[in-house]
Amino acid sequence: MATVRFSMAEVASKVLGVEAVVKAMAEIFGQKPAMKTSRFEKQREAVWKREIKKLQSESQSLDQWTANYIIPQAGRYQSLIIDHVKHAFTVYSPEEAARLSIEMNGKIEKIIAQVNVIRLNLDKMNEARRTANELTDERSIIQAYHRNVAPYMEVIRTNTQKLSTIIN
Repeated sequence: MATVRFSMAEVASKVLGVEAVVKAMAEIFGQKPAMKTSRFEKQREAVWKREIKKLQSESQSLDQWTANYIIPQAGRYQSLIIDHVKHAFTVYSPEEAARLSIEMNGKIEKIIAQVNVIRLNLDKMNEARRTANELTDERSIIQAYHRNVAPYMEVIRTNTQKLSTIIN
């Protein structure tokens, strides 16, 4: 009984493989597909489309959130630090004000470095998104997003977390 099941499974897999080859060859040579798309293929395409929409919306929201909230917040925090350093020389002793100034300048430099990394990766991510969205096949779009866009998203997330720890 087990050998019968195995041989039936083998036959079924070969039949499915032949169907896929026939369909691919028909599409390559410009003919209409020889077979209708199966329900499984339609479900797979629907999953791909959902995945594409999810990745696109996630990358857009990350872009907007970072550019419209995180970076301006870092700029406001830098301004507060600069104002604090200016007033430190009138409130504290010169030695204490100089120490505070050096400490705050270090914080400002860290903020500037993180913001520069975030902006650079935002630009690269947006370019990778544009390139991926120009593709026509859903599978290649998903692969482009996973290979090219997702790594930039992770770098942006980690650097925004680092930036928020500096600010807070």
